[in-house]
Amino acid sequence: MLAAIAGLGLCCGALIAVFPAAIGSTFGVLAGPRIYGRVFTEWGLPGLAAPWASAALYDTTGSYNVPLAGAAVISVASITNTLAFGIGGAK
Repeated sequence: MLAAIAGLGLCCGALIAVFPAAIGSTFGVLAGPRIYGRVFTEWGLPGLAAPWASAALYDTTGSYNVPLAGAAVISVASITNTLAFGIGGAK
């Protein structure tokens, strides 16, 4: 578990370090701060809302199947959008 948590921390740290450079090269240096603010906000809000939504769905359904399925759908949509729009060099 400790190794998994350390790996997660390394990945999150790497993403935080890479985001500004990737956004700057994709959208330009002048638009970078505005776009980075949007990305960071849109990344943080689900992090705050997801535990509450998952708990509400668990209370309603009695299992975590619905929240996990929703997370899977959102993840697939994110990957699909990234590949479709060529963000971050994926084309």
